[in-house]
Amino acid sequence: MTLTSTLLWQPLTAALLAAAVAFVVGVAVGLFKGQSGWALLRGLEAGALLLVGTFLTRLVIAFLLSRAPHPERAAFVLGWAFLLWPGIIDTIPALLGHRWLTTPEHLLTLATLVGGGVGFMNGLWGIHGWAGILTFPLNVTWGLAGNTTGLLLHLVNVAWGQHSGETRTEAHRYASGFRLKGTYGFTQGCVMSNTSKSLSGHEFVHVVQNLVAGPYYVLSYVAWMVLLFVPGMIAGLLSKRGGLADGIEGYTYDSNPWEAVAYASGGSHSPKISLGPVWTVVLGVALVGVFVWLSWKVIPWGWQ
Repeated sequence: MTLTSTLLWQPLTAALLAAAVAFVVGVAVGLFKGQSGWALLRGLEAGALLLVGTFLTRLVIAFLLSRAPHPERAAFVLGWAFLLWPGIIDTIPALLGHRWLTTPEHLLTLATLVGGGVGFMNGLWGIHGWAGILTFPLNVTWGLAGNTTGLLLHLVNVAWGQHSGETRTEAHRYASGFRLKGTYGFTQGCVMSNTSKSLSGHEFVHVVQNLVAGPYYVLSYVAWMVLLFVPGMIAGLLSKRGGLADGIEGYTYDSNPWEAVAYASGGSHSPKISLGPVWTVVLGVALVGVFVWLSWKVIPWGWQ
C-alpha cells in the first residue's frame, strides 16, 4: 500500500456529509437540552472533530501500512494493536488462511470510521479543553484500541446510560450505564461508564493509562485477565475466605497492576482473595518482559 493524497482524501465527500450531519445533530441535542447558547458550538465541535479524527486516524494507519513490505502482516498486527476487535475476530480465520477485517483495505476503512466516530462523540459532548490539543490526537491514534471499545460503549449507553453534563474534562462520564458489577465503573478509552463522581478519580486514571501506554495498556490488561483466570479459579476453590467467583475477581481484577495504580489514586476495595502486592509486582514485571519480547518479534515480522 502506497500512501498518496488520493488514498488519504478518498473518503472526503463522505466525511464532509457526515460532518454536516454531525453539526445538525449537535445543534439539535443542544437545543433539546435547553442549551441554546451552546448548541451552535456543540454542533461545530461535533463536525470539526469528526473530520479531524477521520483523517488523522486514516493518516497514521495508512502511513504504518505504507511502511510495511508485507502490508497483509502489518494490517493483522495493527488490527490487534490499534483496533483490538478486528485482530481478535480474525485470529482463527487467519490461521486457516482467511481474513475478513484485517486486510489492509478493510482495516484502513475501519480505522477511518472509528476515528471519525470518536471525534464526533468527543465533540458532541464537548469533553476537550486546552489539554485536548494533546489528548484528542492521542485518543484517535496511540490510544485508539481503548477508544474503539469506548465507541461501542457509547452505542450501548445510548439506551442504557446517563451521560453527565460535565464538559472540558477530557473524558466522558456516564453516571449510569454498562458495567460488569452493579457498583463498579467501567472505562474504555476516554469513556467512563457507570461512574459516580466519587469513582471518577479512579476511572480517570484508566483514561490516562490508555493515553500513555496505548495498545500496551489494553493488551496487557486483557492478557493479565486471561493468564490469571485459571489460577484465580483454583485459588477460589481452595480458599476458605471466598468462593470461585471471589478467586477469579481477586486474581484477574483486584490484583491487576493497572488496577493497583488506579486504586492508589481513588476508590476502595477489599477483595476476599488476592495475589498480594509482592506477586502483583513480580508478575507485572514478568508481563512487561513478555510484551517487550513480543514487540521485538512481532514488529520486525510486520515491517521487515
